[in-house]
Amino acid sequence: MFEYLKDNDMDLLSETMLEVLEKMGMFCQNREMLESFEKMGAQVDFEKENAKFPKRLVQAFIDKIKKENSPDVDKNFTGVNRKKTTAKFEAPPPPCILHQLATFLYDDEQGKKRPGNKQDFINVTKFGDVLHPECGVGHSLSLLDVPAPVEPLEAALLLYEYAHKPIGVYVQDVRQIDYLKEIEALAGIKDPYWHYLANIAFASPLRLGKDIADRFVYMVKSGDYPAKVYSMGVSGLSMPVTAAGSVVLTGAELVALWISARSLNPNISLSGTVLTGTMNMHNEW
Repeated sequence: MFEYLKDNDMDLLSETMLEVLEKMGMFCQNREMLESFEKMGAQVDFEKENAKFPKRLVQAFIDKIKKENSPDVDKNFTGVNRKKTTAKFEAPPPPCILHQLATFLYDDEQGKKRPGNKQDFINVTKFGDVLHPECGVGHSLSLLDVPAPVEPLEAALLLYEYAHKPIGVYVQDVRQIDYLKEIEALAGIKDPYWHYLANIAFASPLRLGKDIADRFVYMVKSGDYPAKVYSMGVSGLSMPVTAAGSVVLTGAELVALWISARSLNPNISLSGTVLTGTMNMHNEW
């Protein structure tokens, strides 16, 4: 019924995205990634930790991905089988507390929102354990009173103490993984996905810091995960304030991360999520 973008609009947005990747490129604090970009034909400045991607390189990559995502193949480029959809209206399944990402909660006794803590983590774990024992319970990011370097380790121990079926913890720093593997070995867990690596995103625009880049390299080379990437810029703050500018930057970030993944692991499945927002221009928030 409504048509927001015409073909020439798409052409202009696509061309601008190619220009961003060619002229601005991406900032990346990981030597291995930069070396992989250079091998594939990108223009790399190791001192400035910057990689710029020629238009022909990006266009060839996009053309290849479009073929992978053709209706003629059994799987799309995410590596997940296509699901048949119907127009049937039906209730969604009950929710499960698998990996709960809210760091704040509403305290009924205090009547206000406040940061989470260890006791909140225990309470949420017990609640999920009773609500859906068949699903299990995972990491709630409410341990704000636990130092970040050991948070997933503490979460793993608490899940084992308070959940009948602990299903994993959320990992931000690859240095935590070896310690988690020790915990998993003691518990007899052989699921490589139990230490669940957080998805990857740029600090907009197109900046990949060391911790994030190191996690991305581990994720891509492990063979246990698809390339789980997303864009989380805020229009008017970390992205252009215009809709067109936001679309261009979001597309550039997703394509750059997909190129990064395939440069390290040519066979990795790709996925992507857009989680953008808009700054409220009426006040300081």
